[in-house]
Amino acid sequence: MATYNSNLVAKKTRHRGIYSGKPYEVAGRIFLASGTVLAVGDILLGVPVGENQRIKEVTLMVIGDTGLAAGSTGYFQILDSAGDPVVVRRMGPFSEDELVFTSPATDDDAYRAAGQLDGYVRTQVTGAAVEKLAGIEVPDRVKVIRVMLCELFRINSHLVWFGTFAQDLGQLSPVFYMFTDREKVFDIIEAICGGRMHPNWFRIGGVAQDLPKGWDKLVRDFVAYFPKQLREYNNMVIRNSLFKARTKGIGIYTLEEAFEWGVTGPGLRACGFDFDFRKKQPYSGYEMFDFEIPIAHNGDCFDRSIVRVEEMRQSLRIVEQCLNNMPEGNYKADHPLTTPPLKKHTMQDIETLITHFLNVSWGPVIPPGEAMSCIEATKGANSYYLISDGNTAAYRVRIRAPSFPHMQMVPYISKGYTVADLLAILGSVDYVLADIDR
Repeated sequence: MATYNSNLVAKKTRHRGIYSGKPYEVAGRIFLASGTVLAVGDILLGVPVGENQRIKEVTLMVIGDTGLAAGSTGYFQILDSAGDPVVVRRMGPFSEDELVFTSPATDDDAYRAAGQLDGYVRTQVTGAAVEKLAGIEVPDRVKVIRVMLCELFRINSHLVWFGTFAQDLGQLSPVFYMFTDREKVFDIIEAICGGRMHPNWFRIGGVAQDLPKGWDKLVRDFVAYFPKQLREYNNMVIRNSLFKARTKGIGIYTLEEAFEWGVTGPGLRACGFDFDFRKKQPYSGYEMFDFEIPIAHNGDCFDRSIVRVEEMRQSLRIVEQCLNNMPEGNYKADHPLTTPPLKKHTMQDIETLITHFLNVSWGPVIPPGEAMSCIEATKGANSYYLISDGNTAAYRVRIRAPSFPHMQMVPYISKGYTVADLLAILGSVDYVLADIDR
């Protein structure tokens, strides 16, 4: 475990965007600092305060002088009223101005960095915004393929949350079982896309390739296998008396407070508000699917947990419907901005050759305008606002990521609880740090 240096000195970092150079206030106090050296993955819990000491005041502090690459990391820490560290965790930086309308071979790399566990859920929202700007209508087959893969990634993200949340509260076995099932989902993703955690397969106007032979058997086997596993996990974790004692009545916030802080997703639905973009403002053909919006009413750590568990069941329902109702048709739109001319014609027609070359090497020229797309990401509402000035790069990009407002609320809902309770609150929020450090 690395030693903690309490002599923090705020200074200008290399980050661009919201954290550049000056302190940024969140729920009273939040600021950039540098001077603490920690090994990647270090977690300090309850140091030096006792685990049962009550938290009078909590400060969320961002530490680090990191680069812009997704692999480089900074840290955030939560301090008690004496300024001592309670929790320290690492984060990966991300910047909105890295986003561009790039070539079909790389158009979703930057977007996936903003939601490290969401996979294609995040690239779906950026693609929808660009397609809206360019006037591209995707085929029904593309819509269903996208929905199926996004719901598989939603299950994957919730499995990570479920296992690690149980581990944070003292259960060591569930995370190994759930990560094993997560690998089964990755097997499906890899067979279809060629990659696992961050495959590059979605494209503006479609997907890179059609579904491979045998994809349906892989999905059908998982749909038959997973319900039993989910019931076992529910009995192992949710129905565990110690888990209930650690989560019921902890980290409560009301529906009005959720609105004030900008809470979305499972955290909002745990307060009894049945809003889900997939139902209320359908995109990518979600209106064609039969599924329910899980809700709870107490707004505590336990209710946020049962909402996410039920979401996995509903996602599995959607995946099964995709499997049984996959439409025929093209896997990308017949549009010049997304589909280059057929390669066989480029050796005979100079205009076709030029068009093919420019689309692949330069990228699509998006018409001037502005567009915004909103989706239900795994952790809450995710929206992208894009402005095009008629170039291949976005003139302006504004991201609304769910974890940023959720983490702002942590100091507020943690007051009066113990340090041990703080771990339950953090786990129930289900944040991803690349959402925060942008």
